[in-house]
Amino acid sequence: MEHIDFDVVKSANAEFKGATVRINIYKHRRQTVQYILPHEHEKLSQAELLVVDEAAGIPLQLVKSLLGPYLVFLSSTVNGYEGTGRSLSLKLLQQLEEQSRVPAKSTKGSVSGFLFKKIELSESIRYDSGDPIEIWLNALLCLDVSNAIPILSRLPPPSECDLYYVNRDTLFSYHKDSEIFLQRMMALYVASHYKNSPNDLQLMADAPAHHLFVLLGPVDESKNQLPDIMCVIQVCLEGKISRVSAMKSLNKSLKPSGDQIPWKFSEQFRDLDFPSLSGGRIVRIATHPSAMRLGYGSQAVELLIRYYEGQLTPLSDIVVEEEMQTLPIRVTEAAKNHNGLELSTSLFVV
Repeated sequence: MEHIDFDVVKSANAEFKGATVRINIYKHRRQTVQYILPHEHEKLSQAELLVVDEAAGIPLQLVKSLLGPYLVFLSSTVNGYEGTGRSLSLKLLQQLEEQSRVPAKSTKGSVSGFLFKKIELSESIRYDSGDPIEIWLNALLCLDVSNAIPILSRLPPPSECDLYYVNRDTLFSYHKDSEIFLQRMMALYVASHYKNSPNDLQLMADAPAHHLFVLLGPVDESKNQLPDIMCVIQVCLEGKISRVSAMKSLNKSLKPSGDQIPWKFSEQFRDLDFPSLSGGRIVRIATHPSAMRLGYGSQAVELLIRYYEGQLTPLSDIVVEEEMQTLPIRVTEAAKNHNGLELSTSLFVV
């Protein structure tokens, strides 16, 4: 009974809305079940058991700081609409599994080493396995793309790769080739530890300030197949905020959504002129797992900077000049001469 066998402590923080933060148990021996924030790892000195729910949603360094000489359960949803990404399985769990294989060493009577066990739950708990609606929803929202990463045909030198600007109208046109290309892009995001939620997909699809780029190797036009994606970059254009708007937001301590760099810089340095500048922020950058640490990401960023500096010429400008020299044709005939891949990208060359 409450107040006899145990006590329930509610949070006094208004942000927690009266949530339970601690349970004190007295029935057999004194025990405490307490909720702590991820950065409060210093409170774990007397802990016997730690449970971390959706650990992939917490920065990796914070998760590492929570580990200690006590039993730890780390849970994370990898795929589906509640997925929080694969950073946990790709990095931390892989490191823990490797460390657990190392023979334990005794140091002044204490044993270093631990037992690591990994358990996967694949059976659905809300509906039957293989539910057709779940399959349709996962395909529609790109929620299960872990198996969509293709094997690279070759690894060309980064200097031979070109940066492509992705036309989002074509990417989300539901064309067969566009769908495959989209699935591969999202697969690189997931493989590179980014979470894959419907909100993220919506930003990627139609946020006015967001733009997509891909780094592709040399394209063999004789082969009727999609090229390998070496790297994906998602950019958000920020700034162009009037001085009046910046002043109103600072005076009222408002933090409008978007434009993270201008608002943060203006808030920290009380600079009302900085938000009026325009710039680009790399929201996501993901390299193919088989092409990491080989210079492809650096090449993509370098070409992106050159593009925004005006050093690269869009292929569309070249195509327009060539088409002006040819005889005019019907719009329907012109559409038949293009496939989904050609419509989905525009190459930038020096």
